[in-house]
Amino acid sequence: MKVAFSTLGCKTNQYETALMCEDLRGENEIIPFDQDADIYIINTCTVTQKADYRSRQTIRKAIRKGPDAKVIVTGCYAERVPEELKAIGACTVIGNRVKNQIKRYLDNITKENELPAYGTVGTDNGTFRCRATFHTGRTRAFLKIQEGCNYKCSYCIVPIVRGKSQSASIKNVCEEVKALIDGGYKEVVLTGIQLGAYGEDLKPNTNLYELLKELLKIDGNFRLRLSSIEPQDITQEIIEIIKSSPKICRHLHIPLQSGDDRILNAMGRGYTTAYYKELVMSLINNIPDIGLGTDVIVGFPGESEKHYHNTYNLLNDLPLSYFHIFSYSDRPNTPIYRFKDKVPFKKTKGRNRQLQLLSEKKGIAFKNSMIGKQVEVLVENKSISSRYIKGLTGNYLRLNLKNINYMEGEIIRLKVEGM
Repeated sequence: MKVAFSTLGCKTNQYETALMCEDLRGENEIIPFDQDADIYIINTCTVTQKADYRSRQTIRKAIRKGPDAKVIVTGCYAERVPEELKAIGACTVIGNRVKNQIKRYLDNITKENELPAYGTVGTDNGTFRCRATFHTGRTRAFLKIQEGCNYKCSYCIVPIVRGKSQSASIKNVCEEVKALIDGGYKEVVLTGIQLGAYGEDLKPNTNLYELLKELLKIDGNFRLRLSSIEPQDITQEIIEIIKSSPKICRHLHIPLQSGDDRILNAMGRGYTTAYYKELVMSLINNIPDIGLGTDVIVGFPGESEKHYHNTYNLLNDLPLSYFHIFSYSDRPNTPIYRFKDKVPFKKTKGRNRQLQLLSEKKGIAFKNSMIGKQVEVLVENKSISSRYIKGLTGNYLRLNLKNINYMEGEIIRLKVEGM
């Protein structure tokens, strides 16, 4: 059969789609989504209203493209409103925590005309296991080591559609990382929904620091990168191990969400701006040339001009290298959903644009700070021209490299000449 995938949303969804592709490859032909397929599988996102809209549009596109094809919907939007997506025309809806059983569902769906919708958050599926995938590129691999979130931010739908935190065992993670390294990957990105909660659910309890210690015992020329991690979850031990180990990338993505304490409290974030600033400065002072990114939400209900300017000023003061800026979006069943004091769309859009410009300014400043310094670069497979190829530094700078017969996947040490 011909199977086509479409993925919306985060890197976790992209990783999970890669695993589903791997499970179905061999017995089926995986083809681009815009081609005629027997089965369309759509991995949805629901973090914003826009994500919901795009998910619905993609489902409808698949139905129009292949009126006789089976349309399977999974992901976070599918987890939240399975019956609504069935009504749109999905043949079946599969919950997040049974994506790893896609082959079984596909086998069944080819034998029967229709299956019931499946919502699985809260279901005890046993111990969470991570699994390497070898179809996410040939230089960098993503490995999801943790699922779910224990935080209860007032605006966030993720804990509802992903459930509580579950972690893969240290033994399981080490085996999969070793398999990726043996398979030729030079960088493994450790991902999770709440990465810093890793190990809290395991018996005996462990944590991300203990996992990193074990991973550093693996032989080979490789590096590890941590994906997004909440500020409360960054311990002094994690700072020290990043500082002391050349195998851990000097790059962290630490969501801020607001630079105003009143808004942070309304968001249920559990820290203050002073705490966040102290953390960032500790990282900067302890780890030379570390690249730091963040997430920011603008237009949160009740965000006044003063609140917004507090956010802008904090971001302007902090030595960050980039921001991801999101306009607030109402999510059903979240505590803030029915809050009345909504910020007008035009004002939110303007704030978003101002922070985008500030992020660009910060990015240029960080790049310029690296000129003349020695960096380790992972050579990627994206040629710009006959003269240049792309490379990625440990602190998350993308460089254009003079193509002097560098091998894809090679880690090289170079001096930055310019940006």
